[in-house]
Amino acid sequence: MTKKGKSSAGSAGVVKSKDLPAGKPKVSRRLIIVAAVVILLVALAASWYLWMRPEKNTETPSKESKRTSLEGTVNKRYALNDYEGAVKAAEAQKGTDPESQLILASAYTNNKQYDKAFAIYDQLIKDNKLSGGDAMTAGETAAYVGNKEKAISYYETAQTLLKGDTSAFAKRDRKSVERHLQELQQ
Repeated sequence: MTKKGKSSAGSAGVVKSKDLPAGKPKVSRRLIIVAAVVILLVALAASWYLWMRPEKNTETPSKESKRTSLEGTVNKRYALNDYEGAVKAAEAQKGTDPESQLILASAYTNNKQYDKAFAIYDQLIKDNKLSGGDAMTAGETAAYVGNKEKAISYYETAQTLLKGDTSAFAKRDRKSVERHLQELQQ
């Protein structure tokens, strides 16, 4: 070393570790910037993860989600032409709500177990839990299998249930029910 802290090699202005005061480590400005960028990226990634992760649903499944799940299972079986599997899946649910019962009736119909489907429709009518559109579907099924009396009964039930409904679908269904009744009563 020569005078005033300059090395003999001519590297003017370079601070050597021995020239720093004791207790203060040498930290370059570049290292501080890199560390700050890394910390910022980690914070952004953590907040993105917390924001984008799916919410955990700790509630018990609702009737709606159970019905949707049942419909999905049954429809997958239909897609595979596994109508017996669809019936088994619907029966396994043991749902007593009208939606589950209608899915089961539909599965029975598709598996050509019409008497079981009609038993469900009859029970839903007795319990006053069948809609006009569903009664019309029951009538169409009965007409398809040639059970004229049952078809007329279901269509008349549909006609009664659809009377007060002013929706466009109900209007269309009422016309369809009237046409079917006229055809069956000839």
